[in-house]
Amino acid sequence: MNKENLIKKTYEELRKISSKKKIEGRSKMNKNELVKAILKNKKNNKKSGGTQINNNPSTHNMKSDNNRYKKLLFLLKRYDKEGKIEDLQEMMKLLPPLHTHVLPPLHTHGINYNNLKNKKSFSNLYSQLPPELKYHVVSYVPIEIYHIKIKNNEEISNLINSFKRKKREGRTILVKELRIEGFNINFQLLEELFTLITIKRLDWKNLSSFKVGFLPSSLEELSSRSLMQRLEVGTLPPSLKELSLFNFYLNLNIGVLPSSLEYLHLGEFNRPLNIGVLPSSLKKLSLYNFNQPLSIGVLPSSLEDLYLYNFNQPLSIGVLPPSLEKLSMSNYNKFLGGGILPSSLKKLTISKKLYSVFYLFKLKKFNYPNIEFNLKN
Repeated sequence: MNKENLIKKTYEELRKISSKKKIEGRSKMNKNELVKAILKNKKNNKKSGGTQINNNPSTHNMKSDNNRYKKLLFLLKRYDKEGKIEDLQEMMKLLPPLHTHVLPPLHTHGINYNNLKNKKSFSNLYSQLPPELKYHVVSYVPIEIYHIKIKNNEEISNLINSFKRKKREGRTILVKELRIEGFNINFQLLEELFTLITIKRLDWKNLSSFKVGFLPSSLEELSSRSLMQRLEVGTLPPSLKELSLFNFYLNLNIGVLPSSLEYLHLGEFNRPLNIGVLPSSLKKLSLYNFNQPLSIGVLPSSLEDLYLYNFNQPLSIGVLPPSLEKLSMSNYNKFLGGGILPSSLKKLTISKKLYSVFYLFKLKKFNYPNIEFNLKN
């Protein structure tokens, strides 16, 4: 095997060893042989058209190489087991310099950039590499994470130009939160911005209306203080988990709320709720101004937390789902006889001003002894 092929072979073996997912019979070289091969094939410091190997024993410090060998072997074993980014950095310092045009990619499988504890250190290391070497050293796609606030269309245009450059560099743009606070926002510019990023949370104070398909499919949280359009089936993305509409007051039809929804807050909403409107995935429901009768089956069986601030309609047995753990009814003053509150309930918040002391004592002592009562003024 000639020396250039040996270099390729050693780097290919290092790629396999660096993988956290071990493959049976993956390597013909054991780790000791691999490290020796890497250290044996040191390149001459003088760069020429091809790869030159320094075989002059007089210039070869055996003691130094032996120490490097031991350290590299230790790092390889630990990185193979734990995948620590600090070990990867140290290995890169110990590896001999080699011409990149004869090297196959040196991948670092098992490194999840989002889960790294020391992202800054790894990013600094990556940014210092020459462009032609980046491909050979890492195989991950750098993910840049942003929290963005937008006030006007000029800021959107600047973001579009910036993110286009980053996309050409192979970057993935993750926007954990996008806050839009300005008026007269250009929807076409926003649509173009949405194509360049992966967005998780959108907080748009002045969003009053939008068309079906406008919201990005990656969206998980949506908050608006001004939405007043009637929502149609398909208007909200199927990935949505949290929805907060503070001034929304129109009817909600079956199928409008996506089946992925886990938290719903409606501020001014005070329309009747029919069975099937609230999705079966819902875990937390907050209705501030709602004061309509509730029938059995309206509240989904998945519901765990329920907040009804202005609700004051009589409740019958079976209306509250058997999964409910927390219930808050700040203005409720109706009868809460045995069986109305489910056995799963752990905490009840009501106003002590709306009930007599004797009734509250009886309710807590005899009807629901296992429930924690939170009595508000």
